[in-house]
Amino acid sequence: MKAYVDYIPAQGCGTDFDAQKLINKLKEKNVVYGIKKDSINQIINSNEVIEDLLIAEGKEPKPGTDGELIFHFEHESKHVGSFREDGSMDFHDLDIVNNVNEGEKLVSKKEAVFGEVGKNIAGAEISPKEPKDPSLPKGENTKINENDELVSTAVGHVSYINEKVSVQKVYKVKGDVDFKTGNIDFVGNVFIEGNVTEGFEVKAKGEIHVRGNVEASHLLSEGDIIINKNFIGKSKGED
Repeated sequence: MKAYVDYIPAQGCGTDFDAQKLINKLKEKNVVYGIKKDSINQIINSNEVIEDLLIAEGKEPKPGTDGELIFHFEHESKHVGSFREDGSMDFHDLDIVNNVNEGEKLVSKKEAVFGEVGKNIAGAEISPKEPKDPSLPKGENTKINENDELVSTAVGHVSYINEKVSVQKVYKVKGDVDFKTGNIDFVGNVFIEGNVTEGFEVKAKGEIHVRGNVEASHLLSEGDIIINKNFIGKSKGED
């Protein structure tokens, strides 16, 4: 990418260089690109010895920009609670259920930008590193539309797991509804393998099915509510 020269001015019967002779000498060494005019002028106007003068320099390739996925839903689990109107924190409401409608945009993409080609001092092109161009993370109940966007094909809960975006028509809780899950407000059916612990709320447009117990909590459903074990109201029940 660089060429340096040492120069000794003509002595005795020697012959001085002019600019063209010097350029021709460089060509003999396959140095044809990025020749520095200032360095050539310095040589042909010098009566002194010159050492390690940069005479030519190639052009480094300009790197491109990687493509980027743009998520249109909260896909990172950073919830610790939600703020009430009075500014206090409600640790029952983690807001981790991502309800989406059919046709809703989930992920779009910022396209990769390719870099610029460089050259070495021999005039050979140097290609830049190819930028990364991520694929849309298509999972269950999603599709890629004509605008190259990932959209939902169902009503449900959208999640990003194992680098795939999927929409679940049934919201499943593998354990208890507690401070790990927070309250649940879902547009479809809710299936809870464990218990609904005291103080929490489960809302569903469809059915609510609880395989364990329901303690003093609120269950609101537009469908059936099925409790496999017991409802423990702790004198807090209401009609």
